[in-house]
Amino acid sequence: MKSKGSDKEWRFTNQNWKKVLSEIYNYAPNKYGRGRPQSYGDDHPLVKRLKVKPYELSLIMSFLEDQGLVEYDKPEYNWINLTSKGFDVALQNQTQQAAFRTSFVMIVFTAILAFSAVVTLVNAGLPWEAQVALLAFAVGLGCILWKSAKRGI
Repeated sequence: MKSKGSDKEWRFTNQNWKKVLSEIYNYAPNKYGRGRPQSYGDDHPLVKRLKVKPYELSLIMSFLEDQGLVEYDKPEYNWINLTSKGFDVALQNQTQQAAFRTSFVMIVFTAILAFSAVVTLVNAGLPWEAQVALLAFAVGLGCILWKSAKRGI
């Protein structure tokens, strides 16, 4: 089922539960509640902030609860809290994201440095065969680095 207009279809995937868990991790405790009666409506802060549908958020929260990552405090408040396991998983996800960003920045700077070295060597008056070989090497290295970055190293 495809959505109309700018409202993109939001599917329950491996990454979506991580986004919800990360949001709770970043703003817990007592930032988000389940609401009354025990459901998520269009006006729920997580629905608005993550731009998801209430039903999809309900599925994700059920998944997180089934996995022992979140819990709700007293029934009259229904605040969403991370369990110790949820905290550990959220922290691990945050650490992985930070490592990926750092690796990606290092790859980009390495590629820039390699490209500037190739340009310097080309301007040094090397024969055209050597220039083509250096250019091919730089392009190949760039492709390898880019694939590594997309895989998350």
